[in-house]
Amino acid sequence: MSVLSDRTKQVAEAMKEMKKEWVASEPEQTDLAMLVHLFRGTEPIAALQCRLDRDITLQACHLAVAGMAADQVVIGFESWTTSHMTNPATGKEWEHGQMSELGSDPEAVAKGWVKECLSVTGYDRKKNSTIVSIGYQITGTEVVFDEPVVMLSDDEEESWANAGGGYMQDAMLHAMSLPSVLEQAQTMEGPKFELMRDLMGTLGPEAVFFHIDCATLRTLGERELILGAVLLAEVGSERERMIEERFGVNLN
Repeated sequence: MSVLSDRTKQVAEAMKEMKKEWVASEPEQTDLAMLVHLFRGTEPIAALQCRLDRDITLQACHLAVAGMAADQVVIGFESWTTSHMTNPATGKEWEHGQMSELGSDPEAVAKGWVKECLSVTGYDRKKNSTIVSIGYQITGTEVVFDEPVVMLSDDEEESWANAGGGYMQDAMLHAMSLPSVLEQAQTMEGPKFELMRDLMGTLGPEAVFFHIDCATLRTLGERELILGAVLLAEVGSERERMIEERFGVNLN
């Protein structure tokens, strides 16, 4: 089992717990915000909370992946799933967007044609993908979850990048194929890029990554692409120390 699939499953389990707690609080809107977890190398680096808007979340992911030089990204969101191999309404194969359309039809939901689910998708820079789908049903203030359905591409010869997998997957695989800001800084000319190269040599990679991560989060906030964010670090790491010094927060 790959690191990507492990991380995707971990985020899916965390979302299940968040869903339970959120529904138990009796909110007017039971859907969770879209969540984005970013990883660089062996470490988690940030978690973003985005509005229930696919396109805005993809913009946030695109900027965050490039700015933070993320190697892997995992996105969690509310969606629809089905046990039917074909669309019961048409008798034909499912097309993109049709499950959401049926999800807005109370009769189709009552018939069990589609079901609400948590969908958690992971991507890396090697064009690997993982999807974890967990159907659920809300009764009062409780959530009953189905067994997770896991789909992998990273252990198959043909990547989903070649087979195609919908707008979100295509957009994320494209974002993961682009160079990071730091990679661009190594070859591009101009005062800003010269300064970044100087800082890399003076401060060291860890400090430069930290400052660029902070700048990326600030940009995401200024552009109103996120509702909230938190920087992450391994316990006892240099990054944890820098977060505590910068923000006055003890992560332990």
